[in-house]
Amino acid sequence: MVTGLECPGCGSQRMVYALLHGDFAGAWEANPFLLSALPLIGVWIWVDTDPGLYPRATRVLNSRGFIIIVGVLIIGWWIIRNL
Repeated sequence: MVTGLECPGCGSQRMVYALLHGDFAGAWEANPFLLSALPLIGVWIWVDTDPGLYPRATRVLNSRGFIIIVGVLIIGWWIIRNL
């Protein structure tokens, strides 16, 4: 509200609400970036539940490089969203 810019997570609650009601178009309209990232977030949570079961995936998903890539994607989405 202070800057007039939308944050990368704006619309997340509306997206979740739309998904819970089966409205995929509404979810996409609310926050397409987060909707696209949901499969990755699901894999990340799955792998972190038992790191010993998937050690290579755990190393990749928790590596500094991967976290930097995710951060750059979030910042990129923030910039694109506000153009």
